[in-house]
Amino acid sequence: MCVAARFKSLLLAAWTLTVKIVSDPKADYTAADIMLSPSGRYLWATSRARGDGSITGYIACFLLDDAGAVLKEMLMVPTASFGSISNAITTAPWSDEYVLLTDVPGGYVEVWKMDGKEETELGVEYTVAKPIARVDIGRSCCANALWVN
Repeated sequence: MCVAARFKSLLLAAWTLTVKIVSDPKADYTAADIMLSPSGRYLWATSRARGDGSITGYIACFLLDDAGAVLKEMLMVPTASFGSISNAITTAPWSDEYVLLTDVPGGYVEVWKMDGKEETELGVEYTVAKPIARVDIGRSCCANALWVN
């Protein structure tokens, strides 16, 4: 698949996430971040909720085919914050299962991991993602994070 077609597929996945969560008429969501896993098999995406902080943001993961087209949404989970400024993600360079999620107003970085691994006709799928570690750094911290070795 050419770069332009793959990019179009990734944008469609981010748009799908934004449209799906806008079903709450009181919410005002925007796309936050998208990141491709190291294998190119999974697309992570986050959204932000605008407003007073009473509605959370979301993190989602999509299963992609070998050409980069979205096969299905595997999971979508609310984040701990509303992601007003950040909800940025960074995939781990050594594994498809891990991402870092940042939150500026909360001043923290979380490590999220996919779980519930299943072999299906579409390939390896996961049923859930959750934070497994958190570092509180302080207010106005962490618009982005990097994995270091």
